[in-house]
Amino acid sequence: MSGGMGGGDSGIDPPTTTKGDLSGFDTTFDRVPVGANTTVLTADSTEALGLKWAAPAAGFTAPTLGGTVVNSGATVPIIDSLTLTAQKYIQYSLSTTPEALDFTDDQLQQMDVLADKTFTTSNRAIGLSKTVRLSTDGSVRALNFPADWTWLGGKPTEQAASKTGVLTVTNFGTTDAYIVAVYAVEE
Repeated sequence: MSGGMGGGDSGIDPPTTTKGDLSGFDTTFDRVPVGANTTVLTADSTEALGLKWAAPAAGFTAPTLGGTVVNSGATVPIIDSLTLTAQKYIQYSLSTTPEALDFTDDQLQQMDVLADKTFTTSNRAIGLSKTVRLSTDGSVRALNFPADWTWLGGKPTEQAASKTGVLTVTNFGTTDAYIVAVYAVEE
């Protein structure tokens, strides 16, 4: 077969003899035999023809999500439980909260105040904060807080009927004595 290398009628037959062979060139054309299954063609200047078949380089590692390895084209099942490092810095939902403020729960929360409330805290840690949207029903509701909290702008004792307030508490230690609280309510 003539003209197999260069697209024109050069009179040079390709040196390939087997399915998958390639042609390489140094000073003349020569055969680059097909590689083993799962190997990749790699440039290598130390080889006579500048090419070789080799195992793919390590690089991509499929991530694991909730114990499931996620490969290309994989369908990940619903994950009911997932532990994330530094999850306290990720706001993925706005959830409701009881008056027991758990600092491992979502940072932004909302509470329908349908009765008088006495607030408590749990899982306090330095740097954690929580902001709660308080919505009262049609009645004035009493608000009671731990005595140790430090208040900026005044400690509320109640929230008026049909109003929205915002309570933000920030931990500067691991007990209620290190919590700084701020409260504001709509006019």
